[in-house]
Amino acid sequence: MGQVVGAISLLSKRRSRACFDRWAESGILNHMTSPRVSFVVVTHARPAWVRGAIESIRRQTINSREIVVVVNGPDPETQQFLRALDSAVCMTVLDGNTGVGGGRNAGIALARGEVLFFLDDDAELRDPDAVARLLTHFERDPDLAVVGVLVIDAATGVIERRCLPFRDKRVPLGPTAACYFAGGACAIRRAVCDRVGFYDESLFYGGEELDLSYRVLEAGFRILFDPSVAVIHHGAAVLGLSTGPYYYARNRPWVALRYLPLRCCVTHTIAWWAWSLARGLRAGAPGYALRGIRDCVAGMPEIWRGRRPISRRTRQILARDGGRLWY
Repeated sequence: MGQVVGAISLLSKRRSRACFDRWAESGILNHMTSPRVSFVVVTHARPAWVRGAIESIRRQTINSREIVVVVNGPDPETQQFLRALDSAVCMTVLDGNTGVGGGRNAGIALARGEVLFFLDDDAELRDPDAVARLLTHFERDPDLAVVGVLVIDAATGVIERRCLPFRDKRVPLGPTAACYFAGGACAIRRAVCDRVGFYDESLFYGGEELDLSYRVLEAGFRILFDPSVAVIHHGAAVLGLSTGPYYYARNRPWVALRYLPLRCCVTHTIAWWAWSLARGLRAGAPGYALRGIRDCVAGMPEIWRGRRPISRRTRQILARDGGRLWY
């Protein structure tokens, strides 16, 4: 009974009556045990891609699961497609676009699984036993918080550098300790989210996984990267072509200022402002980067007030496991 009351409370907060109705019809709320895995997909205006993402989830060999799809703002075409699926796929529609962190947080609030697997709507799990293999890591290590995986560009077949959580950007031979993770395809222990908090919604896009990674490590949990599990990413060619320079110019210095020693914040700020300006110039839209720098500076006083630098122990972990204190 308490599980049902808790679910109703969360759903009312997110105005997700439709999702509750679908769960009730399918009998999910009648079960007292939670699924082993909750798959969480956030989407908007990409019905063709989200179809592939969901199909790859449904091919997974693990049976104890649920699928939660968050539509990040009204999207009639995607909503129509999702309603046509069987009731095992739970859809919730947010009032507006809440960004990457906001969409994922809405999924976390609805999910009941012990492990949360996040998959971007333009990605597909390559192997049917991928998530089953990831679960073995959590079973062996009670302090494991997150497992990141390999991301492969669907168009080129090349591994995306941003998924490799190491300074040298090399693919390790096997599961390896890491200091952060790429959020587009990852598994997170639900209890860890309840302990350290969810994604920072103020970032909207970019840097939210790094922000969460610092909190995970500071709380004494571990992050792992498993290169044997891969997803195919279809949207790499259009990723952040216009808004990317804005958000990285704004967010990455904010995250550094919140957690890193001040001397490290300087190099992070210079590096990301320069990267954003260069990216903006290549895209013919330097104004995005300049506005990002402006808003970054304007928001620094508030970030400073919430500053909580990581401990020496966490800094040692970053140095040992391929993380980055300096640029």
